[in-house]
Amino acid sequence: MLNATMIQQMWKDLAQAHHARLLLKSRSLLMRLAGAFLAALRIQKPGEFIQHYATTIGRRIYLPFEPGDAKACPLWHQVVLCAHELRHVEQFQREGFIRFATKYLLFPSARARYEADALQCNVELFWLRTGQLPNLENMAHSLTGYAFTKKAQALVFSLLQQSAQRILKGQFQDFASRSALAWLASPGDFPASDFKLTFEMISRIRMQIECLLPSSPMHATEVPKTRVPEDQTFL
Repeated sequence: MLNATMIQQMWKDLAQAHHARLLLKSRSLLMRLAGAFLAALRIQKPGEFIQHYATTIGRRIYLPFEPGDAKACPLWHQVVLCAHELRHVEQFQREGFIRFATKYLLFPSARARYEADALQCNVELFWLRTGQLPNLENMAHSLTGYAFTKKAQALVFSLLQQSAQRILKGQFQDFASRSALAWLASPGDFPASDFKLTFEMISRIRMQIECLLPSSPMHATEVPKTRVPEDQTFL
């Protein structure tokens, strides 16, 4: 069974692979000030930013819970969240701190693209776990707390639809997702950098996830399960 110790190790291993640092959000003065600022602008309710949102700045990931705390955040959700936040680390590394921060904070369309890019991890991991797609429209609407306009939410939905089509064709592009899958496939021998995702490995990971999470309910749109050629390798 998936347990707190495994998830704690997963966060540690994946953060190390991305040269990232994990911090508890409630202990950060910067995060408390940011939360107060958002509450003053009525973008979020007081305490909501600290208690319910993970935030990544550069290579620092601020979490609203201790890694492995299943009461604060379900363990599978922590797997998905870990990949999602590491995707933001990759975005910072790719574009540089000033460029990324400026675009993310000042331009809703850019923020929408960054979040849609990170949400691709969520879609990939959901599909690899279930063989189905999540409700993409609900996923886009879940970003209401990010001060998104309806136009920005529509953009996120459109970009997620494009990602979903790639995923259904077996095209998994996200290194953060593949890192999480590599860890699930071999927790004691984490190979992230040269991990190749094959159909055989997808089947094995799904079986392992079912063993780890036998009673977890799934919520998905009714999309036919898609089988891909067994000789296909996903990069």
